[in-house]
Amino acid sequence: MLAGRITLPELTFPEDDTTRLERIREWRAKQYRLRNDRYYATTLSDEQNRSAIGQVHAELSALGELPGPM
Repeated sequence: MLAGRITLPELTFPEDDTTRLERIREWRAKQYRLRNDRYYATTLSDEQNRSAIGQVHAELSALGELPGPM
């Protein structure tokens, strides 16, 4: 096993990646809220939910993420 030194620039993400990851976190949080609302709060109709989830899935796909099931 080799031990070495890691410099700070090697541990930090570039600004573009940081921005992308933050957007992914925001869209995943929205996806989580929509799914919880669908199953527990039922504040949206099925059509409204499909439309909202469709927008979230489109954004996640545009960011290179697999959005998951509807």
